[in-house]
Amino acid sequence: MSRIGRLPIAVPSGVDVTIDGRTVTVKGPKGTLSRSLHPDIAVSQEDGSIVVTRPTEQKTHKQLHGLTRTLVNNMVVGVTDGYRKGLEITGVGYRAALNGKKLQLNLGYSHPIEIDPPAGISFEVENPTRLAVVGARIRLHLAGTEARPRLAVFRSLNHIYAQVIDDASGRTLAAASTVEKELKGSTSTKTEEAAVVGRLVAERAKAAGVERVVFDRAGFRYHGRIKSLADAAREAGLEF
Repeated sequence: MSRIGRLPIAVPSGVDVTIDGRTVTVKGPKGTLSRSLHPDIAVSQEDGSIVVTRPTEQKTHKQLHGLTRTLVNNMVVGVTDGYRKGLEITGVGYRAALNGKKLQLNLGYSHPIEIDPPAGISFEVENPTRLAVVGARIRLHLAGTEARPRLAVFRSLNHIYAQVIDDASGRTLAAASTVEKELKGSTSTKTEEAAVVGRLVAERAKAAGVERVVFDRAGFRYHGRIKSLADAAREAGLEF
């Protein structure tokens, strides 16, 4: 991933990038996106490009380097070209239609199903069986508040990381990961280690006065290590 991280991100004309500490905001024709990045990775603007750098050659920093560059690049693409996901409905009598901004689906039930688009997302219906979801984001970004921070989870091939973040102030209130000294050299399975991280981050969050969070699994399936971490955090007293 470090080879990806070294690549500068070109900023197209008409796109404005603001870097405020760990928070990067990108504004363009399709909207505005903002994201808080990992504190160990630096992001700067140089000669009309965004440059992402890492502090050391440690494996963790190499992984975060490539991840951060990809996240910021996705933001730039999102506000310029946007993202489009095409879907096809298969089934006898199944069909889709737009009712104002709402997507109306007939899928064999006694009644149609209506879906309100989230903010920044729209639906397009090409024909009764083909539709598309269009927006500036690849996925919706959950935001934490002082009253209910965000429990953000990221996993790599070998490790899993969890942070409790107040996005309103840009502060990390608690964190835990499998790279900590207590877990190095562990003979436990990755799923068992994820449960330990879930318990640790919950205990540290509660020590910081946090009882309730919103769970941000970063697009990972709710399965395996992600589920193990979440279950352990709940058992340790975090509500979500």
